Parts: sequence; structure tokens; C-alpha cells
Amino acid sequence: MQPSTRRYRHNDTSAKIHSILPSNRETKQIKATERLRTLFSFQPQSLKRRQTMTNGEFVDDKKIKDILTYIKSMKHAEQIRMMFLFSLNGLRSINFAYLQVKDCYTDQLKPKDVISLNNDKNKGKHACEYFMNSQMKKELGDYLKYLQNKWGESLTPETYLFTSQKLNKPYNRVSISRLFSSVYKKFGISGASHLGRHLFVSKLVNSGVSVFVIQKLVNHRNIGTTQRYFNHNEQMLANAVENTRI
Repeated sequence: MQPSTRRYRHNDTSAKIHSILPSNRETKQIKATERLRTLFSFQPQSLKRRQTMTNGEFVDDKKIKDILTYIKSMKHAEQIRMMFLFSLNGLRSINFAYLQVKDCYTDQLKPKDVISLNNDKNKGKHACEYFMNSQMKKELGDYLKYLQNKWGESLTPETYLFTSQKLNKPYNRVSISRLFSSVYKKFGISGASHLGRHLFVSKLVNSGVSVFVIQKLVNHRNIGTTQRYFNHNEQMLANAVENTRI
């Protein structure tokens, strides 16, 4: 009977140990959880970087006007200034780099209210559209005069708005990014061609425009992308309080 008792006690202890240890399935779950923790261990910092990228570099209207004034002294000022204006009205560099006359003007050469672009002039595989305010339509009217003077009778609906002097072809996006970066750097601003788009969205946010309206204006496919700009900066909070006056 004694050996039998020992085996029973051994088996009982083994059973207790196995009851404490996780099963193979539980072990896999634990390992998967640890991998996820490692993967997202820097999430708060990455989120902070995204917020800085979107709203951290806020440039007021006065500095924007100073930048546009500075551009007037540059070579090819008309083209550079118009590219900056498009950027400051929410367009990506891929949108305005390849703009043609037919994209911005009607058959009667009147500035369009909405610039509609196919997927070959937009990020991803989707078409997009940008609404032009009265100031932009005036700027486009003035820019048309520049184009007519530059191209004369050679101006057609297929003519690109922005072309390099050497090749008469559209600027590549890398050159545009470097150009924007060099201009912003003159004013102590860190940014490139995409900064204008961020400033456009930030300005709409601070003006209290609905996130759904902003999503439509900047052609964000995902509402979460637009929501990154709603990080409750001081200007937004001040505007919100100001709007509660009786």
C-alpha cells in the first residue's frame, strides 16, 4: 500500500503544478500580449510627434504675409507665390505640381469655384476636389495674365501652371519641397511644402469649423486623420470661450 500512496502523492503534486502553470494556449496569448506591449510601448511619444507635426508649428497671418512679400523678390516669383497660395489653401504638392489650365479655369478662362482632380494628380487612387474662396479666385485671375504673357498663343488647356525654365516641364515634388523648406527657413520655420496644408487645417480648426467639413475640404479619406488636428490647443480653447459670450 505504501508505494501506491507515494505514487498518489506524486501525481497529486504534479496535478497541482500543472494547474498553476498556464496551458499552451494561454502561453501563446501571453507571448502575443507581450509582443503587442513592445510594439506599442512608444505609442504616446509617436502620438505626441503627430500632434506636433499638425498643430505645433502654427504660423500667424502676419508671418504668412511677410513670406509672400519676400517671395516677390525671388526669381520666378509668380510661380513660387502661386504654389505657396495653393499649399496654404490645403492642396498637397502632388495636387498643385501638375495642375493644368483646364484644371483651374473654365472654357471661358474664368477661375473655377472647385478644382477637381483625377487620381493621377492626387495621393492614393482617389479623385479629389478643392474649393476656391474669393481671394484664391482673384489670385488665379491674376496668374492667368502671367501665363498668357509667358505662353502667348501657345497657351492651351493642357498647359501646366508651373514649369521649370530649363525643361518647360512641371517641377518635381522633391524640388518643390526643397524650395518651400528654404523659404520657410528664412523665417525660422521648420517645414516644407506640406506645412501650408497643416496651417490651413489648423486655421479651420481654430475657427470652429466642424471636423466633418474639414475632412471634406482637405480630402481626408479617414476622419481619424482629420481628428489629429483637434488637439485642444490654446487658440482653440480661447475661441471656444469667446463664443460663449452673452
